Amino acid sequence: MSRIKDFFDLLRISLCILASLVIMIAGYLAYRLNGVIKADFSPQNFFNFILNNEIVPLDGVFLGLIVPFSMVAGTHVINDYFDYSNDVLNQRLDRPLVRGGISLIAAKNIAIGFYILALLVTIVEVVYYGLSPLLILFALFFIVLGIGYNLGIKEHGIIGNIWVSTGYVAPFLMGTLLVGISNDWVNLNIIVICLFILFLALGREVLKDIMDIEGDKETGKRSVAISFGPSWAARISGIIYVISVFFGTLMLFLGFRNNLVFFTGFTLLVALLLYTTVLLIRDPTLETATKGRKYTRWSLWWATALIYLSSFFIV
Repeated sequence: MSRIKDFFDLLRISLCILASLVIMIAGYLAYRLNGVIKADFSPQNFFNFILNNEIVPLDGVFLGLIVPFSMVAGTHVINDYFDYSNDVLNQRLDRPLVRGGISLIAAKNIAIGFYILALLVTIVEVVYYGLSPLLILFALFFIVLGIGYNLGIKEHGIIGNIWVSTGYVAPFLMGTLLVGISNDWVNLNIIVICLFILFLALGREVLKDIMDIEGDKETGKRSVAISFGPSWAARISGIIYVISVFFGTLMLFLGFRNNLVFFTGFTLLVALLLYTTVLLIRDPTLETATKGRKYTRWSLWWATALIYLSSFFIV
């Protein structure tokens, strides 16, 4: 049982599942924005879309879910592999490699295996189901994104944070690409949603660096928390969240206009981000940063769930 927990912790399995869900949500959202399904509150609409979307058969849908899951899993594992020394210095016992649950060699092989699986399944999807060949390029780009981050990009502070945050919007873009709906209205909404999620993730990445200051100093990483101090890192994270909130607000004037569900949920999200930022500015310690990391993870889950639930009310 302990080995299973170590494996799940290594993958950050909840975020892998989230990536797979986002693929479906993004595709469904594109349909709703395009007016394919008329607005009414019926979860059955979503399942009808999955079962009968006339683009990918059901077996292809479930096969396709392996791709985002595997790409995100591979990226998480390769991050832990390269961050091992840093995590040891920071006493990150939440990492299975640090606590000895999984060896470094095993982690490297697991990461490579997930990346190969993601690429092979993408090729099968394109060849067998006739999907866009751009999906193969997309999968390759995501893999390069994950590996490139660990081959030097992450040492460059905010650039590394932006690099890794880009991965959070990848499932939204991939899901839209899968359904093949492309027009000015749908594209505008998807771009704004991606910017909303991008800055939400970026704020979290900057905030998370407060936890790793000691180890980052030893390894030479110039994070925002090291360059400007924990208090300023919390402030900069708050500024980034303001940008995310701006794009979230913009959604209220586009595809989510007159959407009471999105408005209500978005207000709660803003309150959580504000609370987390103030908490970190007042007390930028490791203990508070750990709480902030948990709250910002909730914010990503909540934002994704909110986009899905609100899509029922698009008119």
